Amino acid sequence: MDIMLPLKILLENPPPNFAFALQRGKGEKVDYILSDGSNISFTLQVRVKPKKDGEPNFLGPFTQGKPDQRFVYVCSGIGTTSENTEWIRRAKIHLSSIDWSLIEASQQMSDACLEARFAGTDPKGGPACATVPLLGGGWQLEK
Repeated sequence: MDIMLPLKILLENPPPNFAFALQRGKGEKVDYILSDGSNISFTLQVRVKPKKDGEPNFLGPFTQGKPDQRFVYVCSGIGTTSENTEWIRRAKIHLSSIDWSLIEASQQMSDACLEARFAGTDPKGGPACATVPLLGGGWQLEK
């Protein structure tokens, strides 16, 4: 049985004047946001079903990577509209720390989602990129 799992990704204090978007599929950018320095959030859903070993397998248009290393990309770039943005970086948000207990807990509560937070700015002042460490202990159940 497949489960639809709502997720929220929160970028804390991203650098202003950079564009951010989720990557769907091989390269489509969706949910374009131009940063003013305030926190930015993206919501999405992934489909979950068990792998042969029983661990969760995250599927859907936003998931990337091999089944044992699934992740979601948050892209960043320079531009004032989605049409003229030059996409220059991607932050990789791993899903592997989401276990069945978190998934089941989220299904028990109406309007709940799993949330991950990360620092939106790298040490040099640009948008965070590559595999980003999740803040607050990783994925959390949020209402």
